[in-house]
Amino acid sequence: DDQNYLAVGVDSNLITNQGTTLYDIVTSDAFSILTRFINDDDELKETLSDEDAALTFFAPIDKALECLKDKKIPKEVIRLNSSGLNDTPQKVRVSGWIRSTYINWSKIKIYHLAAGNGHAYGIDHVLIPPPDIMTELFIIPTFFSTLTSALQKVGLAETLETSKAITVFIPSNRAWAKLGFRNLAYLFSPHGKDVLTTILKYHISPELAYSTDLIEDKELFGGIPGKRHTELDTLVKITVNGVRVLFKDFIANNGVGHTIARVLLPPTTNLYLPDDDYQTIKDGSELMAEIDVNEENEKLLELKRKSEKHESKTEHDVTRGPV
Repeated sequence: DDQNYLAVGVDSNLITNQGTTLYDIVTSDAFSILTRFINDDDELKETLSDEDAALTFFAPIDKALECLKDKKIPKEVIRLNSSGLNDTPQKVRVSGWIRSTYINWSKIKIYHLAAGNGHAYGIDHVLIPPPDIMTELFIIPTFFSTLTSALQKVGLAETLETSKAITVFIPSNRAWAKLGFRNLAYLFSPHGKDVLTTILKYHISPELAYSTDLIEDKELFGGIPGKRHTELDTLVKITVNGVRVLFKDFIANNGVGHTIARVLLPPTTNLYLPDDDYQTIKDGSELMAEIDVNEENEKLLELKRKSEKHESKTEHDVTRGPV
C-alpha cells in the first residue's frame, strides 16, 4: 500500500476474537490507547475500516505507548510518510537475527494478526519517522564525524539535508582512516578541497535506490558527476569495487544510505594509497558490485547450528535433573 501505519498491540493471548477489518482488531478492549488515537483521526479510521484495502499495520505493544497515552500523536508519525521522498512511500528496514525479526530497530513480538483487509504485527518500540540523512550522520559522531566534517567543509552538507530521494554511500570514520594521515591532511587542507569535493560527490546519487529496488530493477544508477555506480543482484553480501557494504538501507526521510568499509575513489583521483587494496578502486572506470552468496549463507548456517546446539544443551541440562 502507499502508506505504512502504526498501531498498538498487546500480548497475543488477549486476542481471542479477530474482526473482519484491522479497525475491528485494534479497537478491542485490549487496545484502549490505540482506540483513542484512531478515533481522533477520521481518515485513519476510514482506512482501517476499508474492507477492500490491503494493509500492513505495525503495532507497538501497549508498554511502548504508555508514555504517550495522554498526548496527541501527529499524523506524520501515525502514517510514517515523508515529503522528502518525492511521493515515494517511506520505507522500513526489515532485518533478522537468529529467530527474531526487526522493523527498523523494533522487534516483532506478535506475528500475523489477520484481518480481512490486512495483517498487523506487534512491535516493542514505536517507529519514529527518520530525520534527513545529514542529521542521522550527525547523531552518530563516533562512526561518521569525519564524513560530516568533510561535507561541511566543501559545502555539501545542505545537499544531504535538503535533496529529495537520494542515495548515499557512507564511509565510516574507520574507512576514512584507511586513507592514511598523509591523504587526510591533504584532503582537508585548502589545496585538497576540490579533490575532496569530487570524492564526496562520487558517494551521492540523485536516484533513490534501496537494496530491494536495486535487486528488482537490476540496473545501474548514476551519481552526481554522471558516473555509474553499482548493480546489486541479491540481499546477501555486497561489495562495490571490492569495498564491503557493511550496513544496507540506512533509512532517512529524504533517501537512503549504505555504510561502506572504505572510501570510494573516482578513477581520476590522484592520491598516495597506503596499500594495494585501493588500486582496484582507483583504476576502475565504473563502480560495480559483486555478490558472495556462499560465504554469507555459510555464516548464517553456522549461527543457526550454534543456536540449535545451545538450545539443545540448555534443554538437556534442565531435564536431566540432579545426578
